[in-house]
Amino acid sequence: MKKLLLFGMMLMGEFSAWAGTAPAGSDIFTKDGYKAIVLDDGTVAITWNYNSGDVTIPSEVTDNAEPSTGTYQVSAVGNGYTVDNENKITNLTISEGIKSVGTSAFYGQSNIASLNLPSTLTEIGDYAFQNCTGLASIHSAATSVPSLGADVFKTDVIGKDWDYIGKYCVLYVPQGAASGYKEGTPWSYWNAFWYILEPATVTIGEDGYATYFNWYGYQLPVGVTAYSVTQGAEGKVTLQQVYSEGVEVAKSTGLVLKGAPNETYIFELQPFATAEAPAGNLLKGLHNAGTITAEEGNYNYYKLAKGDKGLGFYWGATEGGVFDLAANKAYLALPQTANSARYISLSEISTGILNVKTSNAKANEIYTISGMKVVKSLSSLPKGIYIVNGKKVVRK
Repeated sequence: MKKLLLFGMMLMGEFSAWAGTAPAGSDIFTKDGYKAIVLDDGTVAITWNYNSGDVTIPSEVTDNAEPSTGTYQVSAVGNGYTVDNENKITNLTISEGIKSVGTSAFYGQSNIASLNLPSTLTEIGDYAFQNCTGLASIHSAATSVPSLGADVFKTDVIGKDWDYIGKYCVLYVPQGAASGYKEGTPWSYWNAFWYILEPATVTIGEDGYATYFNWYGYQLPVGVTAYSVTQGAEGKVTLQQVYSEGVEVAKSTGLVLKGAPNETYIFELQPFATAEAPAGNLLKGLHNAGTITAEEGNYNYYKLAKGDKGLGFYWGATEGGVFDLAANKAYLALPQTANSARYISLSEISTGILNVKTSNAKANEIYTISGMKVVKSLSSLPKGIYIVNGKKVVRK
């Protein structure tokens, strides 16, 4: 009996959130600038918006009449919803729980720059976003691809040299959903004109580092810093921090990323990123898995790995040749020298003191910490830190 009573109370609680009592066809006016009509199932469709700027179509509305008829779940955006809205919406979010957007709902809203669609959306009606010529990004949370009516994103604006909205629009979709939007659905038509992208991910290794490369730019996630690799005078190789968290990363830039060990970071790609690539960066990369491309001239190629000498850049193939690399990974390309290193310690290049010529050099080649070569034996040198055959040695 107690279980039945509890179940009944749960049901009452569930329905009490939307306890509207107005009959189907009634208009509801809300104090936050919306008008809605009650549907046969007791939910409502938003039919008017008096707001401007950043607009969020709510998941529920409360009747502002005296007395109020209650609160209603919003399940739809009605037909012709914003025809007379004076084109004041700039960023539009349709809340979770809403299932459909009606015919011509946002027709001609040319100032809408970004659109956020909920995971619950199943249908977008004819011409719903036609002539929304300012649309630059769409974020769809729906893993099941919503159906599209006729000419949803097209334009007939005179003077445009294309017949579709957003020549440079980006459609962001959930992880694993891109193929559904690109193939076999009405959305596939837009694949020829838009970028349809899933979130990008990178997993930092157990030592706190990973390499990354992407054709597109992106905003570096919180908690991550990014480094280039450069080579200076006398062959010294150095890690240089070039991006900090929250900064836009240039397109097609190979990087060493530092973050929390074993943490996976998720971020959005930006096909139209304008950031400049770091100068002198010797890190290259592949967007898709394959064999790396040889540079013009004589180079050795390295991949970041944890080998028998610790974390660092190791030759990826015999004699430092080209090798296969996973997608979205970076590699290091260094000009060959007579004594090219087979291994470069990541901890040493982070201090900027490693001369890569010395790793396979003859025994007892000694350098100061500043990179100056010395001709004396180690035992005859003053106390301090030296580089002997590519390794730091403390002279006590």
